[in-house]
Amino acid sequence: MGTINSVASLYQMLKKMYPNDIALLRGREELKAYNEDAELLEEILNITPRKIQLGGILKKVVVFRKEDSREYINIIRQHGHMVRIADHI
Repeated sequence: MGTINSVASLYQMLKKMYPNDIALLRGREELKAYNEDAELLEEILNITPRKIQLGGILKKVVVFRKEDSREYINIIRQHGHMVRIADHI
């Protein structure tokens, strides 16, 4: 349960600090974007968001592998968006 709350808190903190940027949480094997960032990445990267429960609330999440992150981040930047990444393990 602590992990779920820390993920939600970390994401909210990142969005509060950089509200206009795309926030990604980096885990061991993948990067994740939530809610409005997930919807934006769906348009930019053509990745369908999944729906998950996070902190008791239904959220959208886009997940991609670390191996693909450099390519995807370049595409996101080419669309005029800044990306902020926080590590979460």
